[in-house]
Amino acid sequence: MTEAKTKARPATPARKNPGPQAVGGKAKAVLGRQAAALRGVRADNEGAVLQILAQLDAANEALAQLKAQARGKKAQATMAELEATLTGMVEGCSTQDLTGQRLERVARVLEGVADGRAVAAEDDPFGDRLLEGPQEAGDGLDQSAIDALFD
Repeated sequence: MTEAKTKARPATPARKNPGPQAVGGKAKAVLGRQAAALRGVRADNEGAVLQILAQLDAANEALAQLKAQARGKKAQATMAELEATLTGMVEGCSTQDLTGQRLERVARVLEGVADGRAVAAEDDPFGDRLLEGPQEAGDGLDQSAIDALFD
């Protein structure tokens, strides 16, 4: 039997990561348009929410006037329910700011990719610290814990 001779392979030199590279031509234009589209969505969303909030504010003012004139426990109870509903609607609009921040973040990432800039989390001026808004059910603080912070 003959032994198979194995030749040692020379070590392959490690390739240097050239780092991020800008995309060119069409791809850069597409990424730029998508970043602009996200900013447009953010602006449209913000405008719609501001319009909703203005209408809710007007409804709250009208409700305050009605409450001042209302007689009877049933009318007062109905207005209290309406006030709670309007407050819930205002709270529902609060996600607009967080959504806008997230859209801006994605737009910046797209522009960074198009320009060949690093887009690591540490390069993000917002970072995750501003994106800790509405929590998933069961995560974060419950309302009583938040209320206790103000006591």
